[in-house]
Amino acid sequence: MESLKKLRITIGTGCGLRKDSTPISGFDRAGMVMLTKSFLLTNCGGYTMTTADGGWRDAEGTDWEEPSLGFVVIIDEGKIIPEALAQFVRDTFCQVCVMLTVEEVNTRMI
Repeated sequence: MESLKKLRITIGTGCGLRKDSTPISGFDRAGMVMLTKSFLLTNCGGYTMTTADGGWRDAEGTDWEEPSLGFVVIIDEGKIIPEALAQFVRDTFCQVCVMLTVEEVNTRMI
């Protein structure tokens, strides 16, 4: 029996906070994280979450830096549409965009 290809899906997002650290939605950061974790457990079977600082330069040349989160899941190819997963995270954290990376991987539990 041929095994399904595994995909590692990584989504990087801002933490859903304004520059003054107030939330940009009705959820606080902990609520956004809890909602995302629940979604990933239900739809992907698990996740890894990392915290980081993210930075970017906008079209006007202004540099921005903010706390960010990374969510990583390993799933069978075809189980979920990666873009749909990224859109869920983007919308939950009230972001204009998120970073989505999809890679074919060989993953084993040892």
